[in-house]
Amino acid sequence: MAVALFNARSPLAAPVDSPTTSPRSAAGTADKSGTATRRELPWRVIALNATAIWAVTRVAYIGFTYFAILFSSGSRQLTGQSISPDQLLNTWVHWDGHWYIRIATQGYYDVQSAAFFPLYPLLIHIVTLGLGQSHIVAAALLVSNLGALGAFIGIALLAANEERGVEASWRTLRMLVAYPLALFLVAPYTEGIFLAFVVAALFCARRGSWRWAALWGLLAGLTRPTALALVLPFLWEYGRQHDWWQRVTWSIGKWRERLDRATLGEGILVVGAVPAAIILYVLYCSIHLGHPLAIINAERLYWGHRYMPFGQSLFLGIANFFMTPAFSDKQAELLVNLAPPVIVIVLTLSAIRRMPFAFTLYTGGIVYLSLASPVVSPGVPDILTSVGRYLVVAAPIFLLLGSWTERRPWLEMLLTSGGFLIQAILALVFLRNGLVN
Repeated sequence: MAVALFNARSPLAAPVDSPTTSPRSAAGTADKSGTATRRELPWRVIALNATAIWAVTRVAYIGFTYFAILFSSGSRQLTGQSISPDQLLNTWVHWDGHWYIRIATQGYYDVQSAAFFPLYPLLIHIVTLGLGQSHIVAAALLVSNLGALGAFIGIALLAANEERGVEASWRTLRMLVAYPLALFLVAPYTEGIFLAFVVAALFCARRGSWRWAALWGLLAGLTRPTALALVLPFLWEYGRQHDWWQRVTWSIGKWRERLDRATLGEGILVVGAVPAAIILYVLYCSIHLGHPLAIINAERLYWGHRYMPFGQSLFLGIANFFMTPAFSDKQAELLVNLAPPVIVIVLTLSAIRRMPFAFTLYTGGIVYLSLASPVVSPGVPDILTSVGRYLVVAAPIFLLLGSWTERRPWLEMLLTSGGFLIQAILALVFLRNGLVN
């Protein structure tokens, strides 16, 4: 992703437009211009800063994993037993990680495996061809962490583009890495590469580089079904930049200038990129597995997902939380996946006038898609299972928090210190194959 973004013909190298009114950023300027937010960025500095943060966090996680595994028994009697690098890597393979690695090895072998979208296991398979089959776990972790590197660079560029400053990228990255469930940007899950594609798509859309935005949207759609959250932001932002949402555009004769064949064709390409990716995967499942509804059936029959109207699953999650014994381990488990959607919804509503509307649409879409298909299965009290990690890709929230901490150092200290402490606890639970997934 970084190579494409920094290419000489990429959005970063595009000439600067001079909008008549500055687009609204997370800091609160107005978003009324019909032009794209396209300005020169010190991308080398931003990329180096993001890479440095990525490298430091990966080194920290290596050290954390080493000590967590060696001392996880809690025994006072030390055995002197060594641990191999393969053992360290294997401690990160739990839950969905097993499925992605199995698909990378065996392909889609039954309907149940269709619940996992193809791009991530395909990339694991490709990297494994170079590293060797015996290093498939290393390949899975390499893909997810390089995806996280792309996500770090992308969200840093997005923040700098919106708030016009390198410092904004630092603040946003600190909010991202301190998110309690950012551990899934390390684990062999899709969150890293999916976030990379999402922030690249939003960045290109805001700068009016629509073919790049369509490409990143297509790749996001091949990674996770929640990429559908990009459709409305794409439509809104494309229409904004072409003055579709201005009343004067629809006056006599004016609309013909805005709806020429080339503009409509490009708009259809952009808005249809994510649905096209999902349709391609559906067609593949129909041909390979013999069932056009394999994705839906897998989620419903094997993983217990059921559709619920918006808000109902959140209401049931809150009800379950208060009906669970107070301060119990079960209540703590529920809180891990209940707190993130509640906080994201509150932050989104409170900042609806301070974020670009495309960002509000995206965040709202991610929240909706995360809550629309809860796990309703016997023996699973947490119907919001995995919602907390789904929201690690709610990139505009990290931009918003980063802007809020600019003049509130106490807030940054609270969010980063508290976030890292909770993240360490959850990472330890995950490494021990606990109920964090």
